[in-house]
Amino acid sequence: MLNKKADNLSYRYEAELYLKKANRIVHPDFTILNKKSEKIYYWEHIGMLGDQIYSNDFVRKVNDYIEDGIIPGKQLILTYETKDEPLNIQVVKILVEEIVKS
Repeated sequence: MLNKKADNLSYRYEAELYLKKANRIVHPDFTILNKKSEKIYYWEHIGMLGDQIYSNDFVRKVNDYIEDGIIPGKQLILTYETKDEPLNIQVVKILVEEIVKS
């Protein structure tokens, strides 16, 4: 989906991001630049919600983003899936369009 919007967006996969307040480096699934508005978005996909350790680590990671001023629904895009509820491609399309419009 991101490749299809290359005229408007550029992105990097798992680029390093330093979170100052948490004093740690994370690697968001995607770091996306809207070329027109120059806004940067970080996209995290939570793909193993059924795994307790993974889920706990992810909650900590999202809290670290928030403490650093990267807010879900603004600069932080989140998608989810479980074993029984796979990622909905329509949701991905909607989110990419929203980034393009920003």
